[in-house]
Amino acid sequence: MASKQLPLATDDMATQRRQVRRIDGINTLNAMEAPDIQVVSIFDTSADYEAFMQQYVEIEIHTTQDKNAPPMVPVGVNGVQAWLPRGEPVEVPRYFVERLLRSQSHKFETVNNNDYAAEAATSIRETIGTDFPFQINYDPDNRGREWARAIQLQGC
Repeated sequence: MASKQLPLATDDMATQRRQVRRIDGINTLNAMEAPDIQVVSIFDTSADYEAFMQQYVEIEIHTTQDKNAPPMVPVGVNGVQAWLPRGEPVEVPRYFVERLLRSQSHKFETVNNNDYAAEAATSIRETIGTDFPFQINYDPDNRGREWARAIQLQGC
């Protein structure tokens, strides 16, 4: 015998959502609202920036003591992948150099601080380092050094 299903009315169900607190993000660095902060670009237009990022730069990725590290370093930007060899000079587009400059690893270590006059305490020490140390051998643009320094300071 088949049972007859009755249509469900929304009045029968709890349709109210539980109230939650909404948290909006705060723009802490809006140059338009803070007149004393000036955002200065070394590029005149976005086309100038794109042309700058397409320039080829000669770099050399340093060798490593890690026996498990691959001999080639994978670098990918917007679907363009390259495997760069360690220990030999290569010319690559600047956008690969930017990716290498931004690749940083964070390591955390728990340190026990033993003070004999007080209780034992622990602290966490963070170490930030580059994943693939390299050097820029030749940069055809004189803005390259300032750009690379700014990217390194920005981090990930």
